[in-house]
Amino acid sequence: TTPPAATFSYTGTPYCKNEANPSPTFSGGGTAGVFSSTAGLSINSGTGLVDLTLSTPGTYTVTNTVPASGSCPGASATSSITITALPIATFSYTGNPYCQTGTDPSPVFSGGGSGGTFSSTVGLSINSVNGLVDLSASTPGTYTVTNTIASSGGCPQVTATASITVNAPPVAAFNYTGTPYCKNGANPSPTFNGGGVAGTFTSTAGLSINSGTGLVDLAASTAGTYTVTNTIPAANGCAAVIATTSITITTLPVADFSYPSTSYCQNASDPSPVYSGGGTAGVFSSTAGLSINSGNGLVDLSASTPGTYTVTNTISASGGCPAVTATSVITITSPQVATFSYSGSPYCQNDADPSPVFSGGGIAGSFSSTSGLTINSSSGEVDLSSSTSGTYTVTNALAATGGCPIITATGTITITPVQSAAFSYSSSTFCQSGTNPLPTVTGTSGGTFTSAPAGLVINLTTGEITLSSSPLNNYTVIFILLSGRYRSSSGF
Repeated sequence: TTPPAATFSYTGTPYCKNEANPSPTFSGGGTAGVFSSTAGLSINSGTGLVDLTLSTPGTYTVTNTVPASGSCPGASATSSITITALPIATFSYTGNPYCQTGTDPSPVFSGGGSGGTFSSTVGLSINSVNGLVDLSASTPGTYTVTNTIASSGGCPQVTATASITVNAPPVAAFNYTGTPYCKNGANPSPTFNGGGVAGTFTSTAGLSINSGTGLVDLAASTAGTYTVTNTIPAANGCAAVIATTSITITTLPVADFSYPSTSYCQNASDPSPVYSGGGTAGVFSSTAGLSINSGNGLVDLSASTPGTYTVTNTISASGGCPAVTATSVITITSPQVATFSYSGSPYCQNDADPSPVFSGGGIAGSFSSTSGLTINSSSGEVDLSSSTSGTYTVTNALAATGGCPIITATGTITITPVQSAAFSYSSSTFCQSGTNPLPTVTGTSGGTFTSAPAGLVINLTTGEITLSSSPLNNYTVIFILLSGRYRSSSGF
């Protein structure tokens, strides 16, 4: 008989656990006997069929024992078989999504997975060996990463994919490009820089700001300089981002002013402007003729021409606020002159009634006098005949007007009574040897006697005639009062 043969092999070894279960291939006349193996291999003892799924991956020695037959002894043979586990490529990036500024992530394997060769859609910077992603070198976006484990140990190539998202860090940079702003200006919104976006806006106290948009309510804010903060909260793998900027708000200047009075006399104290509503001094100017200090608005009355002027206070544009102006009207009047006199004084009660003569630009105001003088209060004309003789002080008073005070001036006037030079001698004929005659003065005394023609010896004061010393002739004696206004004569 032919001796039995047990020779066999597993020609496809190594085998992957997910392949079809292999049977032994006999050679050299070998036949199936009883199959056995080192522990871990699930094998059919009669056929040598290996159950890959139930076997533990590894390399085994399988023995085929053919029993003795006839006079031939039994035979045995061994063969090696290797079973490999199907590789697992499953992985993920557990911190997904990631920020470009974050820590570079490595894949986390699951289900026994391991690394193969990593690849990705375009834009992701990834290490092909270990799957480490370089976030800062990657373009923001969402990528599919593939882990490919090449075929080996009888197992085919396997792949697994995972998604990863890389986000650009948010930018909070902003500013208020028009700062400083005036409280009466248009409410400003922030200007974002470098891709900045709005987060939550906050500010130091006093600024009225919209927390969502950063719009500033200028009118509702207190004038001052503020630090505004834009906070973008942590999101999409990126940490919170904060940016700050400064904004200044100024109050619209007020130029409102006036002068304490609207009318001033040229000889009054120089006035300064009075401010209202928080007004301040800017640059003062005026219509021509007014002498004004441009810095403080002080008016030099004596150096100004009388008239009515419009004064303007201009505060230049500054701090985001436009120029502002305010005006006020001021009138300057010349001081009045009341100077007068009665140039013909003294006056006789029977003279023509005199009126005052004005000098230096004087004008008539209201005339009054010490008691006894009859005077027209409007014109100053004196009624001589109805006035008592004497010397009077007359006052011309001009009423206050145009900022000028009451002006007065005084003058004197003297009124003398109507005089009479009447006199007579006891006779119109005298003898040279007679008693020297004295005249009888029935008018006003105190005059001077004289005569014509020459020759009469007469006492100038008493009018006594020295008859014996006087040549014979016809004479006219004249009595002249001291005022020179009145005379009387008597002939003899």
